[in-house]
Amino acid sequence: MGFSVAVATVVHPGFSDSSYAHDLMLLRLEPPLSSSSSIQPFVLPEAPVGSPRLLLPPETFPDTVQCVNITVVDDTECGSIYGSKVTEDMMCAGATTGGKDSCQGDSGGPLICDGVLQGIVSWGDHPCGQPGKPGVYTRVYNYLPWILETMGEA
Repeated sequence: MGFSVAVATVVHPGFSDSSYAHDLMLLRLEPPLSSSSSIQPFVLPEAPVGSPRLLLPPETFPDTVQCVNITVVDDTECGSIYGSKVTEDMMCAGATTGGKDSCQGDSGGPLICDGVLQGIVSWGDHPCGQPGKPGVYTRVYNYLPWILETMGEA
């Protein structure tokens, strides 16, 4: 099995590391990855969704990829939790009772809903996994034009 190396990174031109606005980046790999039973492309969303791991202090980081079932939080509720820090390009997901959340070190990871990439781990409260404090994700659907245009130029 060979290796691919990222030969180009494309940060969204509107990215802000202070507000986490437009928090996504694309990578171009050489050689391109070939699909296999363990490597598959993400399915991009055709419609917006909305309207990982279990970590409570002390934080530990597993050696293997973690998956957890969480719920997408209604946009109005998300806004009432985090105020103006959450924009229309962001979405919240988590467990209302806490204990299930994305956490430090998960940034850039996927939020998959029914097999479709709907979000990218962006930010959240610290410590993670608190009741009523869901994780915040970049809403992939809002960036489809940029993703498709940028990938077409690769």
